[in-house]
Amino acid sequence: MNQNDIETIILGRLYDSYFRDSSAVNLHTICDEFGVDKTVFWKAIDYMTHQGLIEAYAMGGNYIIHSIGILRAEAEDIVTENLKIENQHIRTMR
Repeated sequence: MNQNDIETIILGRLYDSYFRDSSAVNLHTICDEFGVDKTVFWKAIDYMTHQGLIEAYAMGGNYIIHSIGILRAEAEDIVTENLKIENQHIRTMR
C-alpha cells in the first residue's frame, strides 16, 4: 500500500466519521486493520497533517478532518455520493 492509498483511506474514514457522528477516528486501528507498515503509514499521516488535511484531536492517535481535507475528499470522489451531495447542498443554502 502506497502513500496515496493511505491518504484515500484516511480521508474517507475521517470524512464519514465527521459527518455521521462528529467523532475522531483512531488511526492506529486503521493501520492495524490494513496491515500497513507503520513507518509508511505514519509518514503519510505526518504529510497530511502538514498539508492541513487532518489534525490530531486527542492523545492516542485520534484524528479529525479539516475543511481542506473535506474539499479534497469530495473533489477526488473518495466519499459516498449521497453524503457529498447533502454536504454541498448545506454549504450552498442561503
